[in-house]
Amino acid sequence: MKILTWNIQLQSTKGKDIKYIPDFVADELIYQNADIIVLTEFVRVSNWDIFLHEKLAGKGYKSFYLHDYTLKEIQKHADEYAKNEPKNKNKENVKGHINEILVAIKKGSVKVKESENNLGSLFAEKGFNANNLPNFLRVDLELADKKTLTIVGTRIRSGNPGHQREQLDGLLNHLDKIRNPVIAIGDFNAGSHYTKKSKWNWNDVFESDKGYLQGEKKYQLKTPAHGFSNVNRGNLNSIDHIISKGLEKEEIEISNLNYSWEFMSRDEEYRYDSKYPNFYPKVCFPDHAILTANIEIIKK
Repeated sequence: MKILTWNIQLQSTKGKDIKYIPDFVADELIYQNADIIVLTEFVRVSNWDIFLHEKLAGKGYKSFYLHDYTLKEIQKHADEYAKNEPKNKNKENVKGHINEILVAIKKGSVKVKESENNLGSLFAEKGFNANNLPNFLRVDLELADKKTLTIVGTRIRSGNPGHQREQLDGLLNHLDKIRNPVIAIGDFNAGSHYTKKSKWNWNDVFESDKGYLQGEKKYQLKTPAHGFSNVNRGNLNSIDHIISKGLEKEEIEISNLNYSWEFMSRDEEYRYDSKYPNFYPKVCFPDHAILTANIEIIKK
């Protein structure tokens, strides 16, 4: 199966400026023809219903997103946090616009399993709330052999390294309880350039096979060997990743990982200079590469 993740930069922090999802976003997703799509920084903007229920659905995709009551709960926590922490500058959840995860499954590829965990947020986790958890959405899939594969779309919110580590802990706390193969994919806001932050050091937390994620927690980390997924202050960073965990007798094989910027040729927003493409587009235009990979569950 082909899986895809893309940060489409609808940015809840700039809710007043958000107008629409550009047409080329749906065109690019359809062109990619992935079985599983995971979009980060998805916000319910003016044309979100058309984007999901006409453009994607018209090509055979069924979309999954948070229930309205969960959004209200997130907003409640965000409002309380803004009130109690007035000096905090990392307020992502502007009233009426909240960063979400969207998961779209191509009909005929896999079956979405009926499960009380589907579309669940992390709010059920004791000790966690909207302000120390990542953006998150879980969908359980039933494969052809009746086995279950859990897909978790996620985004570790940018900000204080300590808060980012709390978000990762919250995510893994949930993944640890899943008793079938699981893939978490999205924007982790972490890469090899994070070398000086003690609580968010790339080698200690992510990369080292003796570190937190791959050593202590026993997850696999997969990132394309070449390219980059984001440009920040002129630096080329790889911050979109896949983490996974199989079972004792089954493992998840992840192959053909790739970062693609080909979508930049689809819209004038990116083409102000052919030698120096615009990696800093305005809000509503994706500013991350598309990460694609092939996934397969195999017996050990």
